[in-house]
Amino acid sequence: MSELFADIHFFLITLGNLRKLLKEMAILLETDVEYKTITDKYLPELDKIGLVRNHLEHILDGRLEGLGHKGKPLVEPNMFGNLFGEEYNFGGDKIHLKETYQMIAELEAELHVWNKTAQVYPMW
Repeated sequence: MSELFADIHFFLITLGNLRKLLKEMAILLETDVEYKTITDKYLPELDKIGLVRNHLEHILDGRLEGLGHKGKPLVEPNMFGNLFGEEYNFGGDKIHLKETYQMIAELEAELHVWNKTAQVYPMW
């Protein structure tokens, strides 16, 4: 069981790094409207996932007392990274794991299509 939760944590870290990469590339590609359209579609969901990762990594910074980032009360203060089927819940902020994998596959596909025209190499 501990391996499963370690894998979920690693997944959350990886998605956080993906979010950072997309934002850094947006700075380099600031005039590319198509890239911005793609990232604008996916960054809000990646931000939500980042919130869950933040809860997990800062569990001793108020989460046990039912407080989230900046002291804001958690929606479900008794949820500390519980897994219900394919849904991971920390403090009421939830990630549906299968849907998240699908979202990442869709993002990758959209970036591949975009890059056929943009030809930002070496991207893939």
